[in-house]
Amino acid sequence: MSIEVRRSRKFLLSCSLVAGLLLAAGCGAPGAPGPEEWSQWRGPQRNGISSAVGLPVHWAQDAPNVRWKTEIPGPGNSSPIIKNGRVFLTYVRTPDASAGNDVPWRSAMAIDGVTGEVLWTKDLFQADPEKIHRTSTRAATTPVAGEEGVYVFFGDVVYKLAQDTGEVMWKQLVDETYADVSRYGAASSSALTSQAVVVLRDGESAGDADPGWLAALDRQTGEELWRTALPDYCCTYSSPLVVDRGAGEEVWVAQSGGLTSNDAKTGKLLWKTEYVINQIVASPVVEGDLVVVAGGAHNVKSNVGIQLTGSGADTKISQLWTDVKFAPQNASPILLDGIFYTVTDQGVLTAREPMTGKVLYNQRIGHGRNRASMVAADGMLYIQSTSGYVSVIKTGLEYEKLAQNYLGERGSNASPAVGAGCLLLRTRMHLHCVDGSIPYEIPLDAEADPVEEEEPEEEEEPEEPIEEVAAI
Repeated sequence: MSIEVRRSRKFLLSCSLVAGLLLAAGCGAPGAPGPEEWSQWRGPQRNGISSAVGLPVHWAQDAPNVRWKTEIPGPGNSSPIIKNGRVFLTYVRTPDASAGNDVPWRSAMAIDGVTGEVLWTKDLFQADPEKIHRTSTRAATTPVAGEEGVYVFFGDVVYKLAQDTGEVMWKQLVDETYADVSRYGAASSSALTSQAVVVLRDGESAGDADPGWLAALDRQTGEELWRTALPDYCCTYSSPLVVDRGAGEEVWVAQSGGLTSNDAKTGKLLWKTEYVINQIVASPVVEGDLVVVAGGAHNVKSNVGIQLTGSGADTKISQLWTDVKFAPQNASPILLDGIFYTVTDQGVLTAREPMTGKVLYNQRIGHGRNRASMVAADGMLYIQSTSGYVSVIKTGLEYEKLAQNYLGERGSNASPAVGAGCLLLRTRMHLHCVDGSIPYEIPLDAEADPVEEEEPEEEEEPEEPIEEVAAI
């Protein structure tokens, strides 16, 4: 395992300031959390948005603003999270077959957010590989962390780990049939309520052979507090949201077939709405009383705008609009400052008016497939492709590409994260910290970094033609 650390004098001086300024500069350390930690899937509000400023626009493989680069011992599609200055990841580690044991480990690790030093690695359990989608991994769900620990989920079992050591505080088997019935593998990332860690795994076969479920486990003990069956839509890979609109915490799930809300304390269904989406992966986004759901597969896709009034069981639901064009297959959208952004697997970025669905622009960004979810921060969208390129797009009514950066390694399907003074990017075998406070000037003679084009995949859906959109 290797760590490459780069420091500028500017960064070292900034991180030597008093503790209060450390937080403002984003140079946190273990035990000193920042004001807005990316401690779960898609960040503080699970919407892909960060309030951080001073983030990087340009970087390159050997650029000085790549503050550190840390090797990950195995593959994984889980995204990094940050809690108390530590970065947490999951991965799959396959032992050396020459030792006579090549059964893969499901594993987790912690990295110091300032230095990139590996604080601990933890092999949790060995199991024969379950069946998964060809673009996924057996460490696809993103961890979630509270002050009391970090929670990791592998489809059949949930672990609570100590943040400072990786020690197992409890583990809970939640689905003993998972490995036998898995088709595409676990993908839904867990969420925290005030009392519980919420985990989701939908059935991947129609009927009773593989019933889906949503469950809540006590954060302190791991005891199952409630479990509810999911409707027989087949199949849901999106991640739950925890929302409080004034009547207590609710757990929202954008399922294939409809958006549902369950009481976070009891699991009781509070309300639901229906739409036509198949095998949804992307998570919904919320702004005020507006919810937008986007996703689907096998040409049963859609973007759906939903208006909510009231809260809890008294919520009233109105579907505002629906549009099947340019719905994402994997990447979760962004809803920011009155603009709704999506990116398709084929790399088409679309901006819409969220209340009407009116398209503001469509633009192909290029360079590989776009399965990672977007991140919005500091007036920019970060969009990472499987080829390893990250497109930096200015937010707003008109399309403007600010940069296209490459770190010298193919990307994973993991989404970027923001924290510890970094834009955190997971590639196939490394985690990179790109620091916007470290100056980087693009060399005048810089050429585009070479990258091999990905070969066409099986069952690839046909691309939608880009439509001309009138300037506004």
